[in-house]
Amino acid sequence: MNLALLVGVSKYSNLKDLLACQADVELMTKILKATNKYDDFLVISENKKAAEVKANITEWIKTYEGKKDIEEIFFYLTGHGDFDGDEFYFPLSDFTEEHRNQTSLTNSEIDKWLRSLSPLLAVKVVDACRSGIQYVKNTEQSFDTYLSKSAVQPGFKKCYFMFSSMLDQDSRQDSKLSYFTRSFADAIKNREPGKIRFQDIADYIADDFRRDSRQKPFFITQGNNTEEFCEITPSFKALFALPAPTIQLPVNTNKITETQLTNLLELVKANEKEYCTEKEVWGLFEDTKKEIENYKPTKNLDDLYNITPEFIQNLSTLPPLEVIGEWLEQTQDTFFAEPVYDKPVEYNRYYDLNAKLLESVRVRSKYERSDGRTLKGFRSTADLEYLGIRVLAVPKYLSIPQAECTVVFVISKTQIRFFYYQTLYRDVNWQKREPVANLKWRTSAYKLKDQTGILNFFKKILGEFEEWLISQIRDKLDVATDPSQPQPKDKTKESNVSNK
Repeated sequence: MNLALLVGVSKYSNLKDLLACQADVELMTKILKATNKYDDFLVISENKKAAEVKANITEWIKTYEGKKDIEEIFFYLTGHGDFDGDEFYFPLSDFTEEHRNQTSLTNSEIDKWLRSLSPLLAVKVVDACRSGIQYVKNTEQSFDTYLSKSAVQPGFKKCYFMFSSMLDQDSRQDSKLSYFTRSFADAIKNREPGKIRFQDIADYIADDFRRDSRQKPFFITQGNNTEEFCEITPSFKALFALPAPTIQLPVNTNKITETQLTNLLELVKANEKEYCTEKEVWGLFEDTKKEIENYKPTKNLDDLYNITPEFIQNLSTLPPLEVIGEWLEQTQDTFFAEPVYDKPVEYNRYYDLNAKLLESVRVRSKYERSDGRTLKGFRSTADLEYLGIRVLAVPKYLSIPQAECTVVFVISKTQIRFFYYQTLYRDVNWQKREPVANLKWRTSAYKLKDQTGILNFFKKILGEFEEWLISQIRDKLDVATDPSQPQPKDKTKESNVSNK
């Protein structure tokens, strides 16, 4: 028995709509049904609320739990996606950040459903356009590491996982189809009649995106590379026709025609709309500054703290920025920023043999490079009004901690990428406080033209900072979140004194 579960989300209450996703799921359903391979389908594409989606999937899975003859389960999803370092989320139509777990499908949840069927082969194809925040990779496990761990968990005898992009990239689409889904279909459309393996499809997609640095599909295979998707016949190929991309580059020929030049000019003009002038960027920074300066905390926080925004012009006033320098080393995008290194240590050429031996066996820092330089952070190569924003919460009472939320950014001609953290301070003495160590940096990117999205980003993280800080105070004072709940007893009478 072979089963297929397809989910497509194209409209959202609180995220950008992805209209091509409706066509994505319809095309994939058409392809899977044309194989005559799958015995039952569950297709969810009506933009239902999360509770209904989860209930429908649960009931469908329960129908087949305990069956011993399930050979393959094929799962397909198209829509937004978010990775936070510990979990990959698929937001559903009624997604809200406040109820992220309730209004999303998680990768772990999907894997548990698939494992519960004990299939001989599990196939997961995800065309997910990221919708927001990621953790900076070297402070959390990376997306590919997370997915690899997901694949080798008990319950998957064989599996093929295909993801449309790494999570520091966008999975792109036009008004008709998502590019990754189109590539999956092209792998079948352009194949000669005969059997096609899942690995053949993955190879086609990898080649299709090989020269596109903006989107790099990711594959995990746990099988023999002999697992077949279907038998392609001429009649099967005729069952579906792919819509052409909205903008197509002309095929290269030895002679450039006037039509080709016109098409190329149209493409350049369309692409130009994504770019910002230096003057436009300065205007954006001015608007952002006004938004931050006009920020008013809620009364709960205002009663407890003096909130002070600071516009950072010198990055040396921040905690170590190696994590951002390393991100810049690894990114394929072009930003007006570059890593900063210390010069390599120069040793006296006559130093003794013992010194040489110690140097050869010493443990090198993770930020020390092969040429002896040590990564120290990054610097902006663009002339900007400010390089970051710090919102400092100074307590009005001795019993609560100081805190801060800090954002720094790098920009290109088309994009701004934020790196940010929130942290408490520890008291060094009566006069001095310092941030706690082990900052957890997060990152999020926006198009420079998306001024509304950028301003909403700051509103969002300031709101999250308030909620987080209030929760920290409640935890410190051991206060129940709901005032109607009974308060905890005085633990000083019940527990031993700790020296920690």
